[in-house]
Amino acid sequence: AALLLLLAAPALNIRTGYAGAWGLTPGVESRDALKDVETLGAGGLLSQFEVILDLKGERYGPDDRAPFQALVTDLRALPGVQGVLSPFLTSQDLQAAGGDNADQLAAVSALTTRSFSRDRTLLRVTVVPDRNLPARDIPAFERQIRDTIQASGYTYLLGGAPVGGEEFSRAITGSLPTVILAVFTGTFLLLMVAFRSILIPLKSILMNALTVGAAVGVVTLIVQDGFLAGPLGIPADVGVLDASLPVLLFAIMFGLSMDYEIFLLSRVQEEYLAGHTNDEAVVRAVGHTARIITSAAIIMFIVFAAFTFGRVVASKSIGLGLAVAVALDATLVRLVLVPAFLKLAGRWNWWLPAWLDKRLPRIRLEH
Repeated sequence: AALLLLLAAPALNIRTGYAGAWGLTPGVESRDALKDVETLGAGGLLSQFEVILDLKGERYGPDDRAPFQALVTDLRALPGVQGVLSPFLTSQDLQAAGGDNADQLAAVSALTTRSFSRDRTLLRVTVVPDRNLPARDIPAFERQIRDTIQASGYTYLLGGAPVGGEEFSRAITGSLPTVILAVFTGTFLLLMVAFRSILIPLKSILMNALTVGAAVGVVTLIVQDGFLAGPLGIPADVGVLDASLPVLLFAIMFGLSMDYEIFLLSRVQEEYLAGHTNDEAVVRAVGHTARIITSAAIIMFIVFAAFTFGRVVASKSIGLGLAVAVALDATLVRLVLVPAFLKLAGRWNWWLPAWLDKRLPRIRLEH
């Protein structure tokens, strides 16, 4: 148990996000192109934040110029900002544009057109960071932009690729607590009815949670933190796990772990109901199921490990997590922890309050 908790520890610092092309392995054209853009010093163009200021139906007029310009100046002064695209240009902006006066006037006209809606009730500003922001740095950068705009008093919307990726990630990861609660509740009720026990469902949920936590911790350590990422063909600069991974890994790994769990426990219950003592039932059940569980685990381990040979980091992460989960579940958990728990709990394994036993439907698992 201590080993599983140790393996799960990195998951406490898990960071999720949308990696985009960075979630591919080097050698894929789109990823290599983004790397070249960064080398050219234009990485900030890949992480632009779009700010829409809403004047609440009022048309932009001369009195609005000063507060609008003040906000642009404040945004331009934020740390990590390379530039702000707005109708308010500095002398450095004009020098960077180059060309003659006609070219500069054309640039000013284009910026004006993109900065005002046709009815002049919406204003647009684009904030360009000084580098391509990895997913782990987006929340802090977004927060300072929001704080600056809120201080100006404007009603606003904040968008752009970084914000879209963050909101997409939050929408997925926000469902994880509901998924976990639903799975735990359904599992507890099903196992309570099947095994006529309170302790066995609680034990099963705990053991499977340890397995899932350990596997997620290993994936976090390798994919997010870069430990041993190179030998597995995973880029060390991904920095985050794909937002869908926690939900997928939990659902699939918990289901696989429960498959082994029911396979073993149903045999323990069968032996116990046949008249053997609790300890005898555990020994006989492990003896009958260990080879089958191990053989099935080897097959699934090979299948899941094959996922790690792809070029998409999310797929490699899923394969890695499932392979680790199967290896731990079929050895340490199913052949050590579960039998040890059943031995220590003794007759309490099969305890169920009499009033509850009368009210629950009866089903029988045999093989």
